Amino acid sequence: MLNHFAMHSQEFETEKAISSLLKASLRDYSIKELLTEILAVLTKISWLNVFPQGAIFLANGKEELVLLAHHKLAPELQNLCATIKIGSCLCGLAAKEKKIIFNNCVNEDHTITFESMKPHGHYNIPLVKDDKLLGVVVLYVPHGHKQQKNETLFMEMLGDTISSIIAKKILEEQLKISHYEIAESQSETMRRLLAASEFRDNETGMHIKRMTEYAVAIGKQLHLSAQDMALLQQGAPMHDVGKIGIPDTILLKPGALTKEEFSIMKTHTVIGGDLLKGSSDFLRAGREIALTHHEKWNGSRYPKGLKGSEIPLFGRICAIADVFDALTSDRPYKKKWPLKKAFQFMSENAGSHFDPVLITHFFNAKEEILRIHAIYQDEIIEQDQTLGFEYDSNNTGFFLWDDSLSVGIDIIDSQHKYLINIANDLYSKMILNDGAGAHAIMPALKLLMDYTEIHFSQEEKIMQDCNYPNLQSHKLIHLEFVEKLNYFRQCIKEYPLVISQEIVFFLRDWLIKHIQGEDTRIRNYLST
Repeated sequence: MLNHFAMHSQEFETEKAISSLLKASLRDYSIKELLTEILAVLTKISWLNVFPQGAIFLANGKEELVLLAHHKLAPELQNLCATIKIGSCLCGLAAKEKKIIFNNCVNEDHTITFESMKPHGHYNIPLVKDDKLLGVVVLYVPHGHKQQKNETLFMEMLGDTISSIIAKKILEEQLKISHYEIAESQSETMRRLLAASEFRDNETGMHIKRMTEYAVAIGKQLHLSAQDMALLQQGAPMHDVGKIGIPDTILLKPGALTKEEFSIMKTHTVIGGDLLKGSSDFLRAGREIALTHHEKWNGSRYPKGLKGSEIPLFGRICAIADVFDALTSDRPYKKKWPLKKAFQFMSENAGSHFDPVLITHFFNAKEEILRIHAIYQDEIIEQDQTLGFEYDSNNTGFFLWDDSLSVGIDIIDSQHKYLINIANDLYSKMILNDGAGAHAIMPALKLLMDYTEIHFSQEEKIMQDCNYPNLQSHKLIHLEFVEKLNYFRQCIKEYPLVISQEIVFFLRDWLIKHIQGEDTRIRNYLST
């Protein structure tokens, strides 16, 4: 009778555990939260007689297992087992052979040990889906543990269940990444199409970048939804697409336009609206901006003389972004204004040209505006320039700037600080926030890729100007870094749950080594 009761109790507890795992898989958990919850469930199954201790490793595509979650794992093991080669130690053997390995003691196969480690045994359960290794679950049991009836069968069922949960999580993350890449592909396609109008104009490609980033900075202050922020970022670059229909004699005229010429120039808003007709949210946002970014709050501008809130929000935001960049940029018919004068103009025209509420948000984003203005410059930098923003000394502590990283060239030091800020942003998203998901770092990774291109080209220009003898080898190092970032971007799609951690640590280590090594040689050369 007791055995019958115990059997039913075991079945009930097993069903309850599997149900808890499935419920956890349906919650909006990060991968770290999900795996931690899985371990919490498994270590509470009383009939298994396991220790309240466990770990889950995921495969990273480099014949390695990465420790992604643990439950009360000894600090020594957290360090020793952070990354394990497949085939090494018991968990690595389970991964290599794709079969459960059980040991009730620490023997010669248990190659990772430390001095104060207590005797124990453990299950190493491979996580496999469609013959692809996903990872390994490790559950600890007392030394000398004797397997019960159906225990191995339960472990197999456990492995299948967790494998399905992780495979589902991978697919969800891959879908989010695909959505981001589709949106980014649309934006990239549009940016390339916009180049046709941009190359005909006297403005530079950096105008589009700055203007878009200014608009996004205002949007952040407004706390727009993620969807609206994405549409604003995608639509803002299309604000002047209609200029493709303006004759060169007007578009490229170095002086002031006549009344008749200005009437033709104003039609670029309508031309842009016609070009961007379509049913997608992406095109609708671009069309709205193209048509209305020259409207004024007081109703005195073109093309329709819209007034106040009649002007769509995106149009009002982009009006501010476009005018500010026009004022602070060189044009054939004018020199750029000093920043102080430009900010004064923006303030004085609140309520007439610009939405007064949005101008308040524009000034609230002033630090970000100045940073954007500084880093996305039209002209090649000079050695004594600075970016006009400070390194964020209140960062996570993951990557700290100190004097040993200074190469003695103000502009290069400023750009390195900015790259450190990006690295810390990636770390914050992936590590401190319990792993927000690979899709969450895609924009930051794209920003990093875009900005390293700017930084490398400008750094190389300085080396060229000073006849630096190692320029070509330095260029190769830059190229290898770019290729590594492209490799990471590809790996994210296949291993979205583990690759992000590798990215942030690679970035930190590479920057420290490169700055203190290769870039410091530039300083030494210039000082001789």
